[in-house]
Amino acid sequence: MKSLTTELADLALRPVLDDDLWKVFGFKNHPLLNNFRKRQQTSKILLEKYLARELVILGLVDVLHGISESKLKKSFKARLATDTIDELFYKIKGTYDQEVITFYAISTLESFKQPSDGQKILDIIYQRARKSLNKDSLATFKKGFDDLIKDKGSKTYLIKPKLIVSLVEVYGFKAEFDPKIESKNRNSLALKLRGLVY
Repeated sequence: MKSLTTELADLALRPVLDDDLWKVFGFKNHPLLNNFRKRQQTSKILLEKYLARELVILGLVDVLHGISESKLKKSFKARLATDTIDELFYKIKGTYDQEVITFYAISTLESFKQPSDGQKILDIIYQRARKSLNKDSLATFKKGFDDLIKDKGSKTYLIKPKLIVSLVEVYGFKAEFDPKIESKNRNSLALKLRGLVY
């Protein structure tokens, strides 16, 4: 299962490392995530940091949503989601506040429970941005997301859900029935995720 969680964590990080996606927001390419602390905090750098965090959150939301859409057992999906989050945090260690990423990912994922055209997700994203960005940065952020969503249709997915579902099901069915895989005790995050992976 370790290889599956590593693959899923890498998928969750794909949007933040996609140069073409960053160009939609007016950047030349994706920033080096470990350079954030070393650079002067201009409004462009603050926008860059904020956008990077949102892309990590949305990538994680897409992966968790894909896990929830798979046909695996609910308990296995909850464990897979928890292990994927652990792996993602290992990969971004020290770059972002893990509690913030988890909170925003779960609150965004909860909106997937209701059928929607993606507008609710955009509203959540814009509401968070209004609290954190100045007027000019907010306008750049909003225009970039509007253009991004327009290019992708009404969906807010940055990673195709079918890709995640097929990956999870192909590897997950093998792992789900593998007697060598030991179940792990998990914290309250696993219980929260159980309610979200349906």
